[in-house]
Amino acid sequence: MDEVTAANPGMAAIPLDVTSLASIQAAADELIQRFPDLNVVFNNAGFMPFDDVSRPVEDNLGQELINTNLLGPIRVTSALIEHLKTKVQATVLYTSSVLAYVPIASNAIYSAIKAALHSYALSQRFQLRGTGVRV
Repeated sequence: MDEVTAANPGMAAIPLDVTSLASIQAAADELIQRFPDLNVVFNNAGFMPFDDVSRPVEDNLGQELINTNLLGPIRVTSALIEHLKTKVQATVLYTSSVLAYVPIASNAIYSAIKAALHSYALSQRFQLRGTGVRV
């Protein structure tokens, strides 16, 4: 991160582990303090391992996928949502996938999580309709 920010004046980096509530809250607090005009959150964390759900699924794989690819974006946005609602215009973005609509058999858990994230984003969009926050 240091190398990228050094090569790009005006860019900043803040460490964030989307699987850690403490890390998310610390990053959100620092973002709001350092960048009070912050009005965009782009959730782009994720990983996509192959799985074989025709056999017993390793529970830790499912938990890691859910914690990173679903709960990570939900928790990051949650940590910043009240700040975003103070802005005249704000945007929350989620990286989903076509696999939310057309799952791929070799990545069943990932596909299901992307479908869940899509559903969550639609619900959040509806619930924020009276605010300046677009999803």
